[in-house]
Amino acid sequence: MRLDPKAPVRSSASRILRVLAEDLFLLGRASLSSTEPTRLHGLRRTLKRLRDSMLLFEKLYGARMRDYLAILVEAQDKLGYLQDLAAVRTVVSKRPAGIDHTPLIEALDLESAFKVQEFHEFWKQRFGSESQMRRWTSFLGQFEGDEAG
Repeated sequence: MRLDPKAPVRSSASRILRVLAEDLFLLGRASLSSTEPTRLHGLRRTLKRLRDSMLLFEKLYGARMRDYLAILVEAQDKLGYLQDLAAVRTVVSKRPAGIDHTPLIEALDLESAFKVQEFHEFWKQRFGSESQMRRWTSFLGQFEGDEAG
């Protein structure tokens, strides 16, 4: 999605951010059916895209934007840790034979399962309802259609 060069920046930014938030909520719902940390990586990329876009237009929204950004940062951190666990597991599982990596792999799998469940609970609290989606899209879309600025 691109800015319309003829539309006011604030209106275009608002439309873009609203659509990115809608995409995040839809992908989040689909991603929560998975317990695989690597499957959640796409959600992490979508979070980053929304966060980066929000940072570009932060001054248009004022101080409340920081609250929304903080939630995205927390979600990204949780998913980043899951990605790190998956990467370590991959490296360990490819190590040469001769050393039994089973206990470490089992510990990584256990930690990963726990963190996936923790993330699912976080998502349900922060993004899991229609009212939360409306709150995000209303806030981010508040300037859509504005003729000023």
